[in-house]
Amino acid sequence: MFIDILLLQMLFSCSTPLNKLLLEQSSVLTLTTLRMFCAGFLILFSWLWIEKKKIIVIQKEHLLLFGHKIVFGSYLKYVLKYWGLQYISPTHAAFLFLTTPIWAALYDYMYFNHRFTAKQYLGMAITFFAIVPLLVCQNATFFPVQQVFCLPAIALLCAVGAHCYGVMCTKKLITMYSYDPVLISACSNIGTGFLAFLTILLMKKSFVIGNPYIFVPNLLLLIFISNIIGKIWHTYLLKKHSMTMLAMAEYLNPLCVGLYSWLFWGSTVTFLQLLAGVSILLGLYFFHNPKSDVVVPAVIAKQV
Repeated sequence: MFIDILLLQMLFSCSTPLNKLLLEQSSVLTLTTLRMFCAGFLILFSWLWIEKKKIIVIQKEHLLLFGHKIVFGSYLKYVLKYWGLQYISPTHAAFLFLTTPIWAALYDYMYFNHRFTAKQYLGMAITFFAIVPLLVCQNATFFPVQQVFCLPAIALLCAVGAHCYGVMCTKKLITMYSYDPVLISACSNIGTGFLAFLTILLMKKSFVIGNPYIFVPNLLLLIFISNIIGKIWHTYLLKKHSMTMLAMAEYLNPLCVGLYSWLFWGSTVTFLQLLAGVSILLGLYFFHNPKSDVVVPAVIAKQV
């Protein structure tokens, strides 16, 4: 039943090591601009051709929600994620990505008035304290050792929050307003690419690409895996599964990322990272209480 979610996570896990490799050949804004523009226009034109459409219709009352999806759920997510990945390992980042279900549940609480049980509060508390070792400077290569907290790790944690907010916006656009998942993905990518390009112009930066023979093939592979297959697959799964159910499946992400990093880069997991990861999983175990389901907010569940 959940084999589609498992395969999706195995596919998504490839993107973190690939992003790390691409950031060695490019800057954060350059990678964001090229990746989002290429993926966005490819998805959009393919969708228009397959669906035989000539125009795109977006209701003006939904433009704000599309804007939130683009600015917070995509642009902010990728800029923070790429900046953080420059300085910490893919496996370290993957353990931070485990906090996705907590972020998703917090949005349930903030926007849909969901109430948690004592067991779920205990799970969130355990997860919070387990995250702390991952936020303390240990193997970051840019910031001073005497600095207590690792800013790249904090940036990645914020990127997870931005990602969950974007998923919530996508869920509403699909289930409440009946927008096509492919159209949402295309608009999100193109909008993010435009914002990243505008940022380059405003900051008077230049496009940075190292070895094009390494950068271009890996960029195309990343776009195909993550932006095209992965993102469209993910948005379609939102029709069948809840936002938090998909987030819970991301428990497998560190395992897959660690395996890929070990196979291709020889990276290893430190004891502190492993301890923090196990503690986060313990907290999420307490949090996920089947008797008090936090999976689908009532306002959305009626529309599924």
